[in-house]
Amino acid sequence: MKPQLTNFSIGILLSATLLSYGCSEDDESNPEGINLTGTVNLYTENGMAVSDSGMTVTINSTSTQAITDSDGNFTFSNLEFGNYLMVFSKDGFGEHKRSINHPQSDTPNFLNEFINLGQISTAEMSSLDVSLNVDFLTISAVSNPQATVSTPRYFHIFFHNQPDVSHTEFTTFETREFSISPSNYNKSVNFFYDSGFESGDEVFIAVYTTSKYDNSYFDSGAGMTVFPNINTETVEPVSFVLP
Repeated sequence: MKPQLTNFSIGILLSATLLSYGCSEDDESNPEGINLTGTVNLYTENGMAVSDSGMTVTINSTSTQAITDSDGNFTFSNLEFGNYLMVFSKDGFGEHKRSINHPQSDTPNFLNEFINLGQISTAEMSSLDVSLNVDFLTISAVSNPQATVSTPRYFHIFFHNQPDVSHTEFTTFETREFSISPSNYNKSVNFFYDSGFESGDEVFIAVYTTSKYDNSYFDSGAGMTVFPNINTETVEPVSFVLP
């Protein structure tokens, strides 16, 4: 005698079949991960293109890595969807970090921007002076090698209300390109008022050379901007009293 299927048994079999079919379809249309590809362009400190190969791209706090090819392309295969902090490193370039979004997709994701990174600056600051003329401040800086039309220099200028001003201790900063030496930089005193300084404050200034393609990034964990490719060899800070 053949076993009889009850309505209850048929319902269970039908539900299981539909559930299995649904899972299969969902797995195909919504995979857990997919390829993520990006491109890095590498430059000398003066902005001349160099080989884009050999930069290591690491997902922060993991051992997952990719290496750029001769075109600067890198790919993470079957990477789970999500947001990542990626670390870019290569000898002579310092370390750059960038937040990357890898959204859910049925096709490979491509970063929608080229990542341009420069070599660490080899120029050193050799002199730094400051003078105040009524409502304008003039900063005069000289690097070695000096700035010229054919080889401009790039300076990070840091301002602070304490004498320990540096690329890690500052209130505000600016970046400027110079093609003559001495390199003179003029600022209205209103800039300092707008930056939170007050009349009577002694404002301290430090200057470092950097590269045209600056690798700076904001480190949310430390709550500060990081400058990986400055040359930390510099001269003593200068100061003035804000009128």
